Amino acid sequence: MSWVTLPTYIRTYVGKSVVRPSQKSFLGCFMLLLGCLCLGCSIAPFKKPLEPQHRQQITSTRVVSHIDQQGLYAQFHSQYTHLAGGILFGFVGVMATTIITTAIDYSVSKQNKREALIGVKPIIAALDGYNLDVLVHSTYRQHLPSVDGLRFRAYENYKNGDAILSENIKYQIINNSPEDSVLFLRTNYSLTPNFRAINVTTIAELYHREAFDRVNGQKLFNPVYINKYIYQSGQMTDPSIAESQAYDLIESVEQKYAQLAINHPNPSSLMNEKEDKQEKIWRLTQLTSLEKKAVHARIWSQNNGALIKTYLNEGVKEITRLIKYDLYDTIDYSQVTPQTHDIIINENQNRIIKRQMQGTDIGVLISLAKEEEIDVGGMILSPMLLP
Repeated sequence: MSWVTLPTYIRTYVGKSVVRPSQKSFLGCFMLLLGCLCLGCSIAPFKKPLEPQHRQQITSTRVVSHIDQQGLYAQFHSQYTHLAGGILFGFVGVMATTIITTAIDYSVSKQNKREALIGVKPIIAALDGYNLDVLVHSTYRQHLPSVDGLRFRAYENYKNGDAILSENIKYQIINNSPEDSVLFLRTNYSLTPNFRAINVTTIAELYHREAFDRVNGQKLFNPVYINKYIYQSGQMTDPSIAESQAYDLIESVEQKYAQLAINHPNPSSLMNEKEDKQEKIWRLTQLTSLEKKAVHARIWSQNNGALIKTYLNEGVKEITRLIKYDLYDTIDYSQVTPQTHDIIINENQNRIIKRQMQGTDIGVLISLAKEEEIDVGGMILSPMLLP
């Protein structure tokens, strides 16, 4: 990797990360300096396949699942500096550009984060009082037995509030479980930046009782299998419309009310009603980003977050399929070239599954809807706003 291409590398692999704090802009500056010290370093794949020797050692497996109940957050768009320059004069230009664009990036990121935080609040409120952990755990319990070879014997829903499973907690569970292996499934869920879809992400880690290092008399267990799985729901349609479409709709309203006006007892009231509807139609061409998020948030919040619950259930079922596929996938993706494009490994009428071959999470399996609108449990994801 040359010095000239390093900034592009940083923009590609750091800039796409999803983070909640607004310090993201300063992270780019830090990574620029760090990257200069690590030229030529390659990114290690996230995926760690289950080796045959470890598979043969498994006689029983305990499943421990957990989702952060209050962990729904919204991703947000942020600007990232795209830098370029030559060896001789590039450094001054890079530093000057970084200072200017960091200030701009910080402002843009702060605004987008503020919108995301505002928009997600009613959705979290709608889910209040419902135990998503039970939903996720029961779905894993129902569908994981179809994953052959792991010999599932017990299922445990990690109940310690919304605490994340730390290494110490995982080690305690492994030591105290009668099964010789433990599969940890840590799940979170997030809205995409435009609030039109939801992502369900699970990190799966399989530990075996005999796979450990001993340090200072303590067992430090090493996962014998690990990967990340992402399910993205179908997308709601954009509530905004083009001006040409608005003109057609407004003309349609005009013609409709022209007929209604014939012999109408209160033409003034009818005129006001017509103008109100036409104004609402025109407003759909001028929706702000925050207004669009509010439209989608209302849909996610309806019926105590019914759509989110539906997608969590669908997402976990799909992720169990990805886990099963991944356990029996013997292709060495680290040898696949070029590693600049994701690899499509399965496709059907509704969804497409791809192996991510770029970024920091090389090897991750992602399941995406192929269509803009899909029917989930009889619910068509298309907001009905037009009068």
